[in-house]
Amino acid sequence: MVVPQMTLYLFLNLEMFIFIDNMIYLMKKKEIIKRDLIRYGLHGYNGFLRGLVIPGFLYTYFLRNAQQSIGIRRFLSKLMKKFFSFIFGFQIPSSVKIGHGLYLGHHGHVVINPGVKIGNNCAILPGVTLGVKPGKKNSGCPTIGDFVYIGSNAVLIGGITVGDRVIIAPNSFVNHDIPCDSVVIGNPANVINKKIEMNDYFYHILENYPNL
Repeated sequence: MVVPQMTLYLFLNLEMFIFIDNMIYLMKKKEIIKRDLIRYGLHGYNGFLRGLVIPGFLYTYFLRNAQQSIGIRRFLSKLMKKFFSFIFGFQIPSSVKIGHGLYLGHHGHVVINPGVKIGNNCAILPGVTLGVKPGKKNSGCPTIGDFVYIGSNAVLIGGITVGDRVIIAPNSFVNHDIPCDSVVIGNPANVINKKIEMNDYFYHILENYPNL
């Protein structure tokens, strides 16, 4: 019984070391983490520690680490990301290109294909699927612009482009291009050309905190 207990003790200490080492490493690369963190209304070191109990930020933290680090740190970060994927339900491959300021609202299933591209300051809520479409017409994966809000259980598939400053309502099904400054609602998606007051959806961005 002593050997298994010692093995568990060593494993837990190794995990703690990995976590602290990763935290120090990414805080040095702090700009993208700073922009992600502020989407949750948090900033600074104390805000960072508070952010680590928020499922969306915690998962994003290890996602960024898996994307940016190298060697053993990258390998271990991918393991931690896999673990939190199982716990929270986020399924976002490290190969997905994601701009700064990602907001994952609440824990819940979010499925994103490796070929998807996501711009800056986007919000993705539970139940969202960003998927691939095979075949000849509209084949491929979505490209999402900046300041895009994707509501719960929305599905976006195919080689479509979603412009900047777009709100996609919950339960929408989108399989065609969406222009900038639009609201999308329904299944099939109905596009309403309407300029959105971005602060209603994206107040917590770095540009709104000039003293940070």
